[in-house]
Order: sequence, then structure tokens, then C-alpha cells
Amino acid sequence: MDPVAGAPLVIGIEALRTLDDWLETEDIVKAWYGADCNTFCELSVSRSTGEEKPRLAKVFAIDNERWPDVIRISLEKAQNWWRAHSSGQCCWLPLYRSLSEQMPGAFIKGVTDGISCIGIANSLPAARMDFWGLVVLGYANGGIPRVVRDSAMASYRATFDCRNFTLVIWQNSLNSMAVAHIIPKRHTSFDRHSLDSKKWQLLLNTGTTVIQHEDPLTRWIEQDAPKPPYELLGKDWDQNIQCTIFDYRFIKYMKDKLRQSIYYAHGAWRDVQSRYLDDLFIQNQASQISKNLLKSKVILDLETWNSFCDEMVSKEDVLHYSQRQLHQLQGEVERGNIKLNNLLQWHKNIFAFHKLLIISHQIPEELETRGMGRMVLLAGSSHGILE
Repeated sequence: MDPVAGAPLVIGIEALRTLDDWLETEDIVKAWYGADCNTFCELSVSRSTGEEKPRLAKVFAIDNERWPDVIRISLEKAQNWWRAHSSGQCCWLPLYRSLSEQMPGAFIKGVTDGISCIGIANSLPAARMDFWGLVVLGYANGGIPRVVRDSAMASYRATFDCRNFTLVIWQNSLNSMAVAHIIPKRHTSFDRHSLDSKKWQLLLNTGTTVIQHEDPLTRWIEQDAPKPPYELLGKDWDQNIQCTIFDYRFIKYMKDKLRQSIYYAHGAWRDVQSRYLDDLFIQNQASQISKNLLKSKVILDLETWNSFCDEMVSKEDVLHYSQRQLHQLQGEVERGNIKLNNLLQWHKNIFAFHKLLIISHQIPEELETRGMGRMVLLAGSSHGILE
């Protein structure tokens, strides 16, 4: 069950008033904030009763320009979040504590200045923050989101299974507020690898982990006659590609280039098949290779890929068949069949695009919120722990 499932979501001045109404005793303050209760709350005299009563005095606030610090510190300290989660119920407290240790006072505001950063979910104080910054934090700690959508595509749930925590982001309808929950891990997932600082900073600032017109992984694509590097066609760059995150725009650009390459190659196969009737390789292989080329276009619709697609053909199978076709052609050209030189180049391009699209990572459209000003409510109890 979602940590804040079914709970009304409230932000701003309404959230502040409601929280102050709920703060009847110091026990509630300690339950919410644990060891940080005196940081976030203070005693004030009630005008109606003349008695002292706790009220909210400070809120956890992350200004957008602070996200590089947030991510850097989190990557250094996230392995300690499990130990920090037991004091206080709010799931954002371990994050706040890591930040306040290294930059005291930088992530806290008075309720007046920080009114837009406060919310309520599941009867607990929630922290409202930049959506994109939180997404990049998930990627930076080695998480790759697994997105589940409803049949109408109106709601989704994205889960980042990261190195030191699990981050869940969901939205119940197109018009509702996005909500997130951080769950510290007791043990580090060593098979998850954090992004290096260059990659996550590029991701935060540009929406991708490469400078597309400069990185050798991608700059060849923009040439008039694209020729993928040898390292891309081999295995030299595979590990780098597996850590590469592309935005939706560049994925679409590569898909358009792949589609173009497939159509050109398909046409070229028909041409050589009609021209070289005495070439046994061409006559035996052209029809099947052409048919497989058209089938490989399935990879162009990756965003709607589902379990049914995996039953029919896996993405890895598409890559395998693409590589096999390339090796067939390379072998024939190396044996002196120069009639296939042009086709060999098209198949190099096709295999390179297949590899980039299949083993890299695309940011799901729901999470691609850089520069949109969208906010998310980091909410829920710190005790909803996954081990």
C-alpha cells in the first residue's frame, strides 16, 4: 500500500494551520520530528487559553539552486539514512539531517518564508520540493525507474531501486499532486552504481548525461554521412552506454535516424537483389534480412513496450539479430563482395542505433520535468521500510 494512500494532500497556509491545530502536546512534536523536535517547533502562549502550546516554527526547504549540494551530500551520506530513520516519523528527516550536518541552516526556513515548502500527507508534515531535483537524486544513487501506468495512462507509479534507498514517486490522476516517498535500505545494494559527479550534474542541468554534440558516443549521429565509431560497434563502450541517460528529445531524434537507416537499407537490399541475380549470397539472404529489418522497427515504440512485447521478442533479441546481420555482411565484404559496401555502412548505423536505444536509459515522460517548475510532496512515514 502507498505510504500516503487515501490521505488528503494539503500544502501552504492551509497545511500550516492544520499542523498547528494538531500539535496539542510535546509528545506529538517528538513523534513527528524525533531528535529535531526543538528545531522545527517552539512553545507559544495560546491567545484563547493562555496556556503554552507547541506550534510549527521552521520548515525543511530546498531552494532550486541548492540541488547540487543536496545530491552531493546525499551520495556521501545515504548509507547512514537507515540509522537516522528511527528518530521521528517523517520520511524526509534522514535527508534533512545529512544536509544540516554539512550545511547548518541552509535547508531550513521560518514558516513565513518557507510556507510554499510545507504540506501534509497521511497526517504528517510533508516537504514540498522541486520534482526534477528529486528525480536526479534517484538516478544519481544508481536507481533506474520502473514505471507502472494504469490502462488509461492517467496515473503512474515510478520506483527507483537505488544503491542506498528506494524512491517511489506517484500521481493518482492528471490533475492531482505528485507524491514521493524515500525508504532507506538497511544494506547497500552493491549491484547499483552511483553516477559520477560529471554525469549527475549534466543530468540535473541538461536532462541527459552526455553533451550530445561533443561526446564521441553521440556526435557522429549529427554528421551528414554518419559513421559510428569502432568502439561503439564493439564492446569497448558498452559499460559507458549502460550508465548513459538520454532525454525524450534525443531518444526521438535517434529513433528518427534509425527509421531512416532501416528504410534506406531495405531499399538498398531490394535494389541489389534485382540487379545481381547471379550473386548467391544476395539471392539467398536479401529477402530474409529485409524482412528482419522491418521487424526491428518495433524498437521505435519503446515507450509502449510491455510484457506482451517481451513475450513476442525481447529488446535484447532485436539487438542480437541486428548484430548478426552486421556480422554476416562484414564477413561477405571481407571475402571480396564489394557490391555490399554501401549496405554494410547502413547496417553499422542500424546496429549502433539499436545499441544506443536498447542498453542506455530513457527518462520516462512522466518524470521528465526539468525546467517545468513542477513540485512534488515528499511525504509519508519513515517506518515504511523495505529491506
